[in-house]
Amino acid sequence: MTQRSRSSLLCAPELGTPHTSMTPADQIRAYVVASHLEGRDDVALDERTPLLELAILDSFAIFGLVDFLHRDLGVRVPHDRIEARNFGTIGAIARLVEELSRGAAGNGAPPKGRVRTP
Repeated sequence: MTQRSRSSLLCAPELGTPHTSMTPADQIRAYVVASHLEGRDDVALDERTPLLELAILDSFAIFGLVDFLHRDLGVRVPHDRIEARNFGTIGAIARLVEELSRGAAGNGAPPKGRVRTP
């Protein structure tokens, strides 16, 4: 899937609404569907679907997802947080994003590895 077609799934152009109005769980779900379930009608993906057990995600796919979280949601996932319990479901990933976002915002510093620009 191309970056352009993936981006179109994360927007509602008919409403003029950017993807940022979606919840993190919705954005993560859209990414997983676009990247790993395109053309598959046999999987109903909700916040409790076991992504690893159903082989929707594997270790390689998790690193693509980590890149998406950083690039599109602005959340840098530390290496020590990349573990099965944090990536087993859409809900677990969304909770991780929320936790990391709160931590970065709570101390007034940009997320680790990012540079604040004036």
